[in-house]
Amino acid sequence: MGKLTFGYVLAIIFMMSGCVAHKSGASKEIDIVGKKWQVVELSGQPVAEKINGKMPYLELLKEEGRYAASGGCNGIGGSYTLSKKNGISFSLGISTMMACTDMSAEQGLKAVFKDAKSYTVDGEALTLQNEQGQTIAKFKQMQE
Repeated sequence: MGKLTFGYVLAIIFMMSGCVAHKSGASKEIDIVGKKWQVVELSGQPVAEKINGKMPYLELLKEEGRYAASGGCNGIGGSYTLSKKNGISFSLGISTMMACTDMSAEQGLKAVFKDAKSYTVDGEALTLQNEQGQTIAKFKQMQE
């Protein structure tokens, strides 16, 4: 009977430690997920606060790893995956197809979604890096 009880205790400890590890991993996501980030720089070039009358942004939604973005013209959406050591990857899903006067930020964002491999957060600033660790985009957190 003692061995059986010991086995149950061990099983409970393993289950609880798994929950704790999952929660600590999820807390990192809170740094960037569920917030709207204004695009301020793409490939080392500053991005205007408004392009074609709209603010360029990225929002990492909490639901099912989806994101919504705009380069100041079309709405862009798809999925993202966060991984260990601040890893991030995007897949381009949908985009509206309007033609606008200035499409540079939109084209830059699509390149970022293709090349992003990691991120850093410093206060209210989010930076995305490529595989070589070079900064490819900078964002600032928008106040709700």
